[in-house]
Amino acid sequence: MGMPYFKHLYTGLPYPDPNDKAAVDAFVLPSSQQSLLTSILSCGTFFGAIIAGDLADHIGRRWTIISGCLVFSVGCVLQTASTGLALMVVGRLIAGFGVGFISAISELSFS
Repeated sequence: MGMPYFKHLYTGLPYPDPNDKAAVDAFVLPSSQQSLLTSILSCGTFFGAIIAGDLADHIGRRWTIISGCLVFSVGCVLQTASTGLALMVVGRLIAGFGVGFISAISELSFS
């Protein structure tokens, strides 16, 4: 969210003149959009984790983890292909579902 290309793409603002401090200061992604992009992944993770348990009971842990990876990949493709806020939000939500599947089912132990 800090790259000039990203700001230009999602706000539609022209690139500011580096010598114009006011234009540089105004060249930001609004905080509401920053919050949305940051939190929507967690929302998807929450719901993905809730669904993952029942899904693992039906199709097994291995296939739930594999499907989580596939869902996450679809979300990443949507985020990469996005040129607007709506598709980016959908991509982050879908990627969050995949993260939720994987994090709820995989058993990671750190020693």
